[in-house]
Amino acid sequence: MKFRRKAELIFWMVTLSALPAWANNPPQPDGLFSLILIFPVAIFGYRLAGVAYTERQRKWRVARGLALGLAVLISAAGTGIAAIPLLLMLIYGCLRGVQIILRGQGPKRVLIGAAVCLWTLFAISDYLVSLNIRSPVAVHESSTISRLRFLAQAEDTYASNSALKKYATLEQLRDARMPLQGFAGGSNGDSGAYDSYLHGAVVSGYRYRLTVDASGGKFLITAVPADYVAEVAALRIPGASWLHALRQRHAQDNVGRRSFAVDESGVIRAADLGTTRPVTREEAGKWPPLQ
Repeated sequence: MKFRRKAELIFWMVTLSALPAWANNPPQPDGLFSLILIFPVAIFGYRLAGVAYTERQRKWRVARGLALGLAVLISAAGTGIAAIPLLLMLIYGCLRGVQIILRGQGPKRVLIGAAVCLWTLFAISDYLVSLNIRSPVAVHESSTISRLRFLAQAEDTYASNSALKKYATLEQLRDARMPLQGFAGGSNGDSGAYDSYLHGAVVSGYRYRLTVDASGGKFLITAVPADYVAEVAALRIPGASWLHALRQRHAQDNVGRRSFAVDESGVIRAADLGTTRPVTREEAGKWPPLQ
C-alpha cells in the first residue's frame, strides 16, 4: 500500500473515532477557539519580528499546515485522543516563539517571542479547562430522583406496617428506624439515615420537605434546589473557561435546576420553576411526571 493511501486510511480512522467522542464530551467553544488562534498569533509574531522563513520551512509548509489542521480536528474530540495533537500544537507554538527570539530583528523580538510562547501555554491550558466545564445539575438531579424514590418507599413500608395505615413525618420515620435504601446499602435501624433530610439540610444540592395531611392518608415530599442555576451556556471568548472555573470553584455544591415532588401515588414529578421557593401539593400535581 502506498504511503498516500496509508495516510488517508489513518486520517479517516482518526476522524471517525474523534467525532463520536466530540459528541459525548466536547470542549467548550472557547477552548477550541483558543487552540486555533495559536496559528495566527505565531504567524503575526513572525512577521512583526521580521523573521525570514528558511527554505526548509517553505518546502514543508503545506504538509505542516495539513498536520496542524488535523491536530485541531482531533482536539475537538475532547478526550484522551487529543493528547498527541495538543503536544504537537504546544511544540509548534513554543518553537515559533523561540525562533522569533533567536532570529528576529531588534530588541522587540524577545517580547514578541515570549508573547507567542505565553499565548500557546494559555491556549492549551484554556482548552484543558474547557473540557471540565460541566454543571453538576444533571448529577444532583439524578441523585435527587433516587432519594425521592427511596423516601417514598420508606413511607409505603411504614404505612403498610402501621395498624392505622397512616403515613409518617421524617421524624416518625427516623424514630421507627424504617429501612432507607441508598443509605449505607439500605441500613436497617440506623436513625442517621434521615438526619440529612431534616432541618433544611442540603443534600446533593437540594433541600427536602415532607408533609403529611391531617388524616395521615396522604403525603408529599418535595425537593427544591438550594441554589437555582441553569445549565452552563456555551463559552466562546478565549479564556472564558478559566474565568468560569475561577468564579464557580466554590459555588457548585448546592446547585440544581428543576424542582421535584412525589406523593403517595409514587409518581415523581418535576418542573423548572426558575427559583428555590417551597412547593404546594396543588402546584406539584400539575407538573408532568418523569418518564
